[in-house]
Amino acid sequence: MADAFKKQIKVLWPDWLSVTALIFGFYIVGVILCQIIMRTDKDVNSYFAAGTVVGGCVAALFIVLLLAVEVSVHFNLEISMGFTRKYFWASYFTVSFAGCILNVAFLAVLNAVENSFLKMLYPGWENEIDFQPYLLKWGLLAALILAVAGCLCGILIMRFGRKAFWTLWALWMIGFLGVPRIADAVESAPNSLFGKIGNAAAGFAGSIPLQNWVVFAIVASVAGLAASYILIRRQQVTV
Repeated sequence: MADAFKKQIKVLWPDWLSVTALIFGFYIVGVILCQIIMRTDKDVNSYFAAGTVVGGCVAALFIVLLLAVEVSVHFNLEISMGFTRKYFWASYFTVSFAGCILNVAFLAVLNAVENSFLKMLYPGWENEIDFQPYLLKWGLLAALILAVAGCLCGILIMRFGRKAFWTLWALWMIGFLGVPRIADAVESAPNSLFGKIGNAAAGFAGSIPLQNWVVFAIVASVAGLAASYILIRRQQVTV
């Protein structure tokens, strides 16, 4: 078992190094964009860590895509090289989860640097949103959700092929196009269909205590892990 983890770390560390580089690159882009906006808009008198937001959002999307795309490649390669399915699943998920944790920690460090930088440049200005407490409190849960989501999506596509791919693609497009439209309608047209849906969803979400959402996220992650394990045990090598 220990050998499986060592081999998996050796195979996967370049992927997670690329995630770290991606976070840093888009973090710099976010910092630059924030500075351009703050120096050109004379009405601005507060700031927020745009670099953290841009770097974190891009990294979250990239992590899910990376795991979804590469799980089948590593599965076929490593099973053909003598890994058992049980050891592959355990080592691949654990190393991926550890990679998520390390990159969340890296983002928290960048956020601390960005907060200090902005506070020094704009003394007396208000920080609109301090992301540091959220990263420290919920970073581990976020890393778990990303690792489970990426691995499960990849295993579903590997197991069910195009049906799973197009189903996941449809769900992504519904969220990508529908959620911003609903959020905009809540403010601009609250009596429209999308506005009513948004208000109802917000009311429902707000009526449930935060700790219940945390429990739901943990239960869903455990269920996703169980489903991925069951599917991977039945998956055949295709190459």
